[in-house]
Amino acid sequence: MKLVLILFSLIALQDVAQAQVMAQAELPTFHSRKDNPEALKRADAVDAAEFNKEYENFITVLEKNFVFRESVRELLRKYPTAERSGETYQKWVYTIVGSANEYLEARKNFLSIATKYSVYEDRWNDNTLPLLTKKKMMLAVASALVLYDNYFAVINVVIQNDDIRRILNQGDETNKIPKGILDSIASQAKNMDLRNKLSRQIHAYDKFISKFPANQIDEQLYYLFGVVNSSASYKTFREGVFSQILEFLLIRLNDGPTWLRDATLSRLPRWLMNLISEKFGNTVGLIETRKGKMHPQVQPQLVHWIEPQLKPLDILLEKTPFRLTDRFIPGHWGHVAIWIGSRKQLEQEGLWDLITDEKRQPAWRAMPFGKRKRIIDALTNGKVILEALRPGVQLNSLGHFLNVDDFLVVRPQYLQNNLERKAELIAQTLTHFEKEYDFNFDVKTADKIVCSELAYWTFPDINWRTETALAMTVVLARQSISPDNIIHTVLNQKDKFSPVMLFHDGKEVPEEGLGFYNELCALQRDSTLNTTSKGCL
Repeated sequence: MKLVLILFSLIALQDVAQAQVMAQAELPTFHSRKDNPEALKRADAVDAAEFNKEYENFITVLEKNFVFRESVRELLRKYPTAERSGETYQKWVYTIVGSANEYLEARKNFLSIATKYSVYEDRWNDNTLPLLTKKKMMLAVASALVLYDNYFAVINVVIQNDDIRRILNQGDETNKIPKGILDSIASQAKNMDLRNKLSRQIHAYDKFISKFPANQIDEQLYYLFGVVNSSASYKTFREGVFSQILEFLLIRLNDGPTWLRDATLSRLPRWLMNLISEKFGNTVGLIETRKGKMHPQVQPQLVHWIEPQLKPLDILLEKTPFRLTDRFIPGHWGHVAIWIGSRKQLEQEGLWDLITDEKRQPAWRAMPFGKRKRIIDALTNGKVILEALRPGVQLNSLGHFLNVDDFLVVRPQYLQNNLERKAELIAQTLTHFEKEYDFNFDVKTADKIVCSELAYWTFPDINWRTETALAMTVVLARQSISPDNIIHTVLNQKDKFSPVMLFHDGKEVPEEGLGFYNELCALQRDSTLNTTSKGCL
């Protein structure tokens, strides 16, 4: 083992100096205000209005960044090589370059924020700081950690693919990709001096938040606390320099000769490899602390019990308090989806032929043949729920959806005896399949869709409640609709909608008597929105 560590050290020392020089130019350096008074003045000059814009932009870029992580991992699964994928080499290259360009744009944003506010790095113990300065410090740390998470979760995986590494390191002027970009990012991420500085920042941050006044924690700070605490890199930097050195050596080993990598990795203790993998295995999206209480692994019987009771165009709502993203959605409910039903179910209810009749359904006829085929294949194979997720609008199975704690089914009763209208609405709703996620949360645009907008566009004859602003997403001057807005409308239009199934904390709430509605109204009062409904009075 000593020999292995010596080999590690020799490999690492070969380019530590080079890595430090490259990293100093781009990664946040956390200069103190004493060393950089002009930078401190510029940071102090940022007022609340300017900071709010930076914060809003940070949220938008971060959301898109999570999509990027997921799409790259899917890309690696789909395109291990151009030949295996069945795609042309040219198309594969264009896809790779496009993803890289998206990542570099996001990286530029995080890098700018982390560097701009790094001048506050020695002020964590100053209790007299204005709240705005504290937010700037939090934003800097959050941005720096996202950069490291991106490296460990994506870049360090991508760089192992020889084809991708060669293509991106060649550069692309049209897409603003510099030559040697992957090697440059890798060298910057390995800079031990910057890692040690951030490690000290994290320890200071821990003391800072332990004494933070509870009455000063607003929505912005709550969000930033969540981003930092869910970062896998945050947990790594808390553990000290020694674990980072081991990690650095492991990563540097991957860049060494193949014979050395193969010989040495085979001798590494299994626990050490597992430790490194666990730290960064959950950074594709925001951290999920556990499985939902209705997950098929927890309650396998639920899928078989629930599925036969659902009908086409049922509205499904869920809550996942074990996911960070759930905390940032105003109100109790966190996600909305539409039950389309399987091909078999639609045939049994006399809807399938009506939906796919090109003469009757202009919406179905207008869709490209390839898209219609993908929809038919999905519905035939048990992908029965239409939902808007960050990667786009998808058809998924009930088992996939039930990774939740709370689950609600709302039925449009006014449509149950009107097959023609149901088929028309289903065909129209399926046109949203494969649309992009609406990061602007603008309900008045249909080219991109967010989850609750699916209900809004599925039932165009309903006057849904909307908001001019959403907490946490800060979508000012736009009409938005949240999952709790959906429930507000449902409870105020009992002649058209009826809640038919409710699970809370993984347990079914009986439909008999008033208990069902009382429980539903109690959950609604958990909302941060002013959505008191007539049905709850």
